[in-house]
Amino acid sequence: MSNREINWPMLVVAALCLVPVAAGVFLLFADGGQALAWALIGFFGAGVWVLGRKAIWPEQ
Repeated sequence: MSNREINWPMLVVAALCLVPVAAGVFLLFADGGQALAWALIGFFGAGVWVLGRKAIWPEQ
C-alpha cells in the first residue's frame, strides 16, 4: 500500500453529489419523473465517479 494523499475537500464534494443521485433513485420509483430521475442519476453519478477517483488517485 502506498502513501498517497487524499484530497478531502474533493472527496466531500463527491459525497455531496450523492444527494441528487439519491433523489433520482427516489424519483425513479415515484409516479412520473423517470426521465429526470435517469438524468440526475447519470449526471451526478458520473460526477461522483470522476471526483472520487481524482480525490483518491490524483495522478491518474
